[in-house]
Amino acid sequence: MEVQNTRQFTFETFFLIFVTVGYVLFSSFAIPLGIENTRIFAVPYRVAVALFSVYFIIKGFPRLKSAALPVTSIIIFWALYFLKCLYSFNNDSYEPKVLSQANETYIRILLIAFLPSVALVMMDYAKVNLKTAALWCFRVLFFMLLLNAAYGLANMENGRMPHIFSIYYISYGHLGTSLVLISLFFLLFKKDNQWRWLWICGILLGCYIIVEGFARSPFLAMVVCTLVLLVIKRKIKYILIFVLLLVLVIAAIYISVKTGSNTLIFAERVYRWLFEGDNSLRTPLFQRAVSIFTEHPLLGGRVLYEDGTYPHNLFLELLMSSGIIGFIFYFAKFIPLFDTGKYFFKNGGNNYHNVFFLLFLQYLTLVMTSYSLIGTPEFIHLSAVVIGLSLNNKK
Repeated sequence: MEVQNTRQFTFETFFLIFVTVGYVLFSSFAIPLGIENTRIFAVPYRVAVALFSVYFIIKGFPRLKSAALPVTSIIIFWALYFLKCLYSFNNDSYEPKVLSQANETYIRILLIAFLPSVALVMMDYAKVNLKTAALWCFRVLFFMLLLNAAYGLANMENGRMPHIFSIYYISYGHLGTSLVLISLFFLLFKKDNQWRWLWICGILLGCYIIVEGFARSPFLAMVVCTLVLLVIKRKIKYILIFVLLLVLVIAAIYISVKTGSNTLIFAERVYRWLFEGDNSLRTPLFQRAVSIFTEHPLLGGRVLYEDGTYPHNLFLELLMSSGIIGFIFYFAKFIPLFDTGKYFFKNGGNNYHNVFFLLFLQYLTLVMTSYSLIGTPEFIHLSAVVIGLSLNNKK
């Protein structure tokens, strides 16, 4: 049965908004307040998500039967990964700093990965107002990124603009991508001349954040997800216009760098990536992950490298740390998407679920190039959201 938009602002709606953009709010307090320990704000947020998750797991227990496959997959995989971490930290060689953070890894598995995943899969999305959730995600991102730009202009030093967000520069860039995708969705699918200017401003602000953040994966994610959105729209002319604009942007980057007129770090990094094959030294990390997997194909080998680094690719890290068995159990939770995948490609009507599908796709792009298995809560949570939406719309 298809998820409908309830008129009430339910707790389910709040929770969906909270896990999607709540950290944007919490990560913005420390720097403006001059607090060096950013965990003062981050930890309460993660604990709150975990507590809400327990509530929705209990509340969603009657739906356990329909969610049996993904829930079983989540339980088995994270139990396996937890045990692999215990074994690896006690038997493999690691630098002292990595071992001192072992307990934090266990806590992240429980609070960030396991509990929210189960809760978001089991939650009753028939009680979620998807339109309200999408609009609030836009409002939070737009307001906070606009506030961030104003803060940067007011506190600029030596031509550099500080940020209010205590997050890594790649994650910062993906906030811009999220804003672009949500704004573009409303611009294309919910045509309202009264708010058209606001969606355009959202796209421009999001693009500015991507460029100012100078990471490449937010740009790649924006390109991939925009193409998917235009395919859903089914307007060939829009796709052709976007491809033309993309070619012009890449050409401008090439010319500006080649002629020495470029002043943007973003353009320089994109140029090296596209025209020189620079992948920020990812190749040795990929190769070592493959080597560890081939030596331990069933259950994998060590969970991290000696210095705490990782392959920077979700597929390779899964194979390296949990082997073929872990790889299978991790992706078994996505099987419901194959039954109802077309639900996320509907054009028109009550299609606000596409906002969260696009956000999931952009963070899927991120984990193919950056971060560790438990280092991207957005991907973990949005994976569970699209699975939960899929289960709620299975006939």
